[in-house]
Amino acid sequence: MRRRMLLLCCAVVGCAGWTEPASAALEVIAPATGLTGQKYEITVRGSGPFDARVRFQRQPGTTCTPGYADWERASGPFTHTFDFAEAAPGPWALCARLVTAEDGDEAPGFEQAVAVIQLSQAQRSLSLIAARPVYALGEPVDVLVQGRADVETSVWAWVRALDGPPCAEAPWIGDQSYGVVRGSGGTRIGLGTITVPGTYRICAQLHDAGAPEPQGVLETQVVVSQACTDAQRSRARRTASYRRARAVYRRARGARRARARRVMLRRQAAMDRARDRVRVDC
Repeated sequence: MRRRMLLLCCAVVGCAGWTEPASAALEVIAPATGLTGQKYEITVRGSGPFDARVRFQRQPGTTCTPGYADWERASGPFTHTFDFAEAAPGPWALCARLVTAEDGDEAPGFEQAVAVIQLSQAQRSLSLIAARPVYALGEPVDVLVQGRADVETSVWAWVRALDGPPCAEAPWIGDQSYGVVRGSGGTRIGLGTITVPGTYRICAQLHDAGAPEPQGVLETQVVVSQACTDAQRSRARRTASYRRARAVYRRARGARRARARRVMLRRQAAMDRARDRVRVDC
């Protein structure tokens, strides 16, 4: 209608120098499938024939209804990107409209485009275990997060005393350590040292990127043992003693060499017993 009125005006009074505005174009570029909780970058590109805006919104289902939307300027050829992430599975319509600069959220626009992305529930199957069941006092404690996570999962882990409620019923206490799991690789998280012997509860919260609430809680236990500490110290002393005896034996000559060898063998046997004790106590 607007074009007809302009042509009529030109026919009556003349419109020297007037040219027809370029036609509008619009498309939404998005993956056909995705995972819940995962962030995707959606591209909207096209051409606006005058000072316009492109409004972008997302709606459950496969159709679009004008409503609240993010927007960017769209004068002439343009390419804009918008972030998309949703927690609910199913089809989601990714809607774009070209509107004039004065049009509000509810304006239907003079050019529309839609793409549909099918979101599936992200699968996560993770477990938490101590890298070793028993640690010595002051020895850095590590835990392993194993399994599979379809989406990038942040893991926050911390240590608590064994008494008290389980991890799922109590907030974190003290310092946290951080790791990331994506796919089936798992991760190792260092928790620092524990200086008092006993059995401890290890808690870990799972978080999706951008999600304020945890998506799950894992729990395991670890023992910090005085016996393991003593065994490790004995192993270190016996190993050092054996190495000194071995060095003396290698330098000795004549009758002293035979005596040095007997001493070295006794200390080697003591070192082996100390190492066996570590395997039992740790």
